[in-house]
Amino acid sequence: MFISETLRLYPVIPTLLRTTTSNYRIPNSDCIVEEGTQIAIPVYSIHRDPAYYDQPNEFNPDNFEPKRCEERHSCAYLPFGDGPHNCIGLRFGKMQTKLGLVALLRKFRFEICPQTELVMDKKNFLLTTESGVDLKVTIL
Repeated sequence: MFISETLRLYPVIPTLLRTTTSNYRIPNSDCIVEEGTQIAIPVYSIHRDPAYYDQPNEFNPDNFEPKRCEERHSCAYLPFGDGPHNCIGLRFGKMQTKLGLVALLRKFRFEICPQTELVMDKKNFLLTTESGVDLKVTIL
């Protein structure tokens, strides 16, 4: 739940690009998206939409309790994309992240420090900070 909530607030790729494979009529309108149109899916915005998440800008791992996940639209959480073009390394990436965290947290304590500042880089395609993330690391 902790990893999922982190990816919700800070998805690596904030926008997914897809190309339509057929004409699509937007429900309850006369608007048709034509085949071959490139669509931008705003993952960052969807992940912070109050329609899907209470207090969407707050870190809350409880957002990923199984019951809450079942109640939410299946495309309200897209850190790895969805459908036939989702990330093939999804399971491997999650497992690798969990193993890495366990290895680090067994031997080190991580804390924020006065230099810790999360200023997001607006010029980068990937969601990243302007100057990295400074942490105080203590050996246990």
